[in-house]
Amino acid sequence: MRGLLAFVHALSLASWIGGLLFLFLVAVPAAGQVLADDLARAVTRQLLRGYHALGVACGLVALVSLAALATLPESGARVGPRAGLLVTMLVLTLAGGATLQPRIERELGALRAADPAAGRQRLARLQRLERLALQTDATVLLCGLMNLWLWLGGSH
Repeated sequence: MRGLLAFVHALSLASWIGGLLFLFLVAVPAAGQVLADDLARAVTRQLLRGYHALGVACGLVALVSLAALATLPESGARVGPRAGLLVTMLVLTLAGGATLQPRIERELGALRAADPAAGRQRLARLQRLERLALQTDATVLLCGLMNLWLWLGGSH
């Protein structure tokens, strides 16, 4: 049972972190290089929707599997820090998908309809939201890497 739970836990973490790495190191830069700006943004938004859904699913599986592992008698893992990192990752992923991405999409729509003077303000607001979304995802990535490090015994 421990082996299966450990596998499920590791797979959920690896999928979550790997998805984020692939998205930001491969998919988004490639879209920006080969597509026009509007189309690249549209593709990126669609990829982010999928990533946020994957992140939430992986986060829930990781939390449940970690909790199950913690109940096993032979479990010597310190669960507190890892659970805290998972909850942080999950909250930030939910915030990105449920709050930041919709705000970015609304700002994009308003930017398209704005006159040139208001457009500059809208663009600045859009860029701030995009930076915040990037920082949020970078924090998820760092927490995920720390979690993997702890999972693999990095604190010993």
